[in-house]
Amino acid sequence: MDAVSVLASFPHLQELDLLASLCLAPALKATRTLTNDSTQTQAQRLKLAFSGVIGATGLAPLLLRCPNLTHLDFGGVRALDIPTLQVLVSRNLLYWLTSLTIGRYAYDGTAQLILQALGRTQRLRRLCLGNPTEPTLEVLSKHHGQHLEQLTLVDFNCAAVSPMVVLATCTALKTFVITSMQGMPLDVRKVVDQPWACTQLESLKMPLSLELRSNQALLAQEGRRRAAKVDNISDNDARMLSEWREAEMALMERLGTLTQLRELRLMARKKSRLTSGDSMSWRLTTGLDRLQDLDRLEVLDLGLRPYVQTMREFQWMKEHWTSLKRLVIYRFDNAQRRAWFRHEWPEVKVVELCRKRRSR
Repeated sequence: MDAVSVLASFPHLQELDLLASLCLAPALKATRTLTNDSTQTQAQRLKLAFSGVIGATGLAPLLLRCPNLTHLDFGGVRALDIPTLQVLVSRNLLYWLTSLTIGRYAYDGTAQLILQALGRTQRLRRLCLGNPTEPTLEVLSKHHGQHLEQLTLVDFNCAAVSPMVVLATCTALKTFVITSMQGMPLDVRKVVDQPWACTQLESLKMPLSLELRSNQALLAQEGRRRAAKVDNISDNDARMLSEWREAEMALMERLGTLTQLRELRLMARKKSRLTSGDSMSWRLTTGLDRLQDLDRLEVLDLGLRPYVQTMREFQWMKEHWTSLKRLVIYRFDNAQRRAWFRHEWPEVKVVELCRKRRSR
């Protein structure tokens, strides 16, 4: 039985996953008549995974039998070509989509074409995009920046692409997730160039590196050592120190505008060879107090590198983040801090990453 026959046999089917080429191949060869309404289904979600070439003659019959389709997952499709998409668009087979997944294997032009087409419907609310490029993110911003609510960027190339266009233009975003390519974190300076427009965010997850690259960090460290002994340091050291301090403060200012935020995960889980241990610490003196209005925050994940320097910061968090339930942190410097959480802030579950994710 091919996939088209499956749809005809189960008219009340809500969701269909076609994940294996052996299962999907017969469906792509289907040439049944499309005039019989009884072959239609109530399916709202369709997920495809196929290693061969998908043509319009196979895909169009499937979509025609799913007039109520709202979610389409191309995540496992390796060769969805532009001519096929042009047929689907011209026949309005994607008109009702509110949720879409485009995998990393799709051609860049494929992603741009489908985003342009769906931009005319203004219905897309959730998007998962694999291996996105700058041009694709610009198309996304232009056509969906005012209504897209959930965006996940998978296999994001942090070295070549910046998410700034999304942060600066997508005003309706409530969830923004980045999973990076090979675990590489984003340079914090790539996300503070402009003010953020996505002030309705409730969940923000980025593999953010809160540290300088190694050569710059060494300069900054040397600059601090010199500054402790002499009044004058080199112009290059001074510039690096100034740039770093500005990036720290700018990040706090951007985060401070997200007053609807419930979940904040900076999620850098791997120590990069390109960075040193000169990480940003969450201190009141470097802008932590800019986050005082995040009173809805329930989950804070600082990842591996950032750390909270003194008890003063924890006490400040307790006073202002009254909704906090979970804190993921690199480590505590001493047992007294663990004891303080147990006795003074028992509502918060603390996970220390360097303790093999053991919770207190």
